[in-house]
Amino acid sequence: MVTMPSSSVIPPPQPVTPSHPRDWSFGIDEYLRENDISCDDAIPLNTGTSCYLWRLEGLRGPDVLVNGHTAGKPAIMKCADSTPKDQAFPVAADRLAVEVKALKSAAVAEACRQEPSVRVPVVLRATTNGFIMSDVGHTDLWTAYKADKSIDASAIGARLGRWLAHLHRAGIAQGQDGWKDMNDELRKFYVPGGIAESFVYAAVSSHEARERIMSALRAPPGARTLTPWDFRPMNVVLRANEHDRSAPDLAVVDWELCHYGDPADDVRMWFSEVLLLESRYGDRGMLSSFLSEYGKQAGPGILDQEFVCRVALSAGVYILFIMAVNPGVWDCTDTDAELWKDKALKYIQAGVERDLAWLRSTPLTHLVD
Repeated sequence: MVTMPSSSVIPPPQPVTPSHPRDWSFGIDEYLRENDISCDDAIPLNTGTSCYLWRLEGLRGPDVLVNGHTAGKPAIMKCADSTPKDQAFPVAADRLAVEVKALKSAAVAEACRQEPSVRVPVVLRATTNGFIMSDVGHTDLWTAYKADKSIDASAIGARLGRWLAHLHRAGIAQGQDGWKDMNDELRKFYVPGGIAESFVYAAVSSHEARERIMSALRAPPGARTLTPWDFRPMNVVLRANEHDRSAPDLAVVDWELCHYGDPADDVRMWFSEVLLLESRYGDRGMLSSFLSEYGKQAGPGILDQEFVCRVALSAGVYILFIMAVNPGVWDCTDTDAELWKDKALKYIQAGVERDLAWLRSTPLTHLVD
């Protein structure tokens, strides 16, 4: 999860990452005892910016077996805190209840049924401000793209594009089903005076242009559906396929910001980050295939020219955000960041002005037509 503070000033990371949530008055062994978790070992995983993860070796017990776990096999435990792991601003300690609800939702199950080559972790049981899930792999797609040229990136993009479109269509069909229109942790991003506004105001000097951008950004979407929001390569986990090395198993993780929102948000995040990935490490067709397959499956109830313009606008704002927060996370230098800020403003302008001719000159052409 990419976390955001409640002011326009991004606090620096803490000098030392805690070994467990700051809310705990004890260590991992006592947490395991209090939650009646039986395993051989709990190995901390140095991943994620918001929550704490452990691999539970030799996990056993009837409460996990009943949900499909094989006794003695490893599983993953994820725990939250009232502050993100590497930051110092407040968030809800119980926010992982949102992720558990999402992983168990009918819309997610339907997306995985229609595109069975993509799955999500299985929730094995809840814990205090956390949960235990199946182990779906250890390498994220961003890392794999850089390191392994044997994987079929174009096919992976197509699989994920179909899956996301199926999720969005299923979410519309299921209805709101108790989901909030906006995840509470994201409200600070879009509200007047919030983070999105601060980055737009820092990059755009004209007051009139700023107001047009923020007005367009806050306009209600044409459709609402279940959206993971954090849908990006770093949150797609791969496991090697013993029958075909080029086609690894895929699992979509990190659902704590899920809500009933704008489907364009998921497409813009994928678009933005894969645009950065391919510009740095070469275009292997992952973005174009994703957009093409998403467009084929999403249908007119979601996809139209207004949707494409919303993707362009919000992608531009998101790129401004990540280049201001920490471009190094996305393997960008400070020089790269300045170039990407210029590109971001072009996407923002095209989205606000509905400049479809310009958008057709970009990878978004796969959605426009």
